[in-house]
Amino acid sequence: MRAIVIDHFGHGLDSLVIKEVPEPEPKLDHIVIEVKAFGVNHAEMHMRKGEWAEAAEISGIECVGIVKSCPGGEFPVGSKVAALMEANEANGKLVVRL
Repeated sequence: MRAIVIDHFGHGLDSLVIKEVPEPEPKLDHIVIEVKAFGVNHAEMHMRKGEWAEAAEISGIECVGIVKSCPGGEFPVGSKVAALMEANEANGKLVVRL
């Protein structure tokens, strides 16, 4: 799948690149979302600059999209959702149906 990742720390957009990454395998109580839109929020700006100890490699920790898989069955495949992700993993507790 294609993703926007932090290639290196920096202030400009040149630190973000589009890259092919492996499709995630969903864990129980997690959801794989086909992201349709996301914003680079305040937290991600600090991560990109290297100002925080932890950084999500893939941008888009706040997103909207379509459920691709959900092993626990909390969200049907094809559901439209909004999510706040932790380390680019959508925990079912942080996802709402739209």
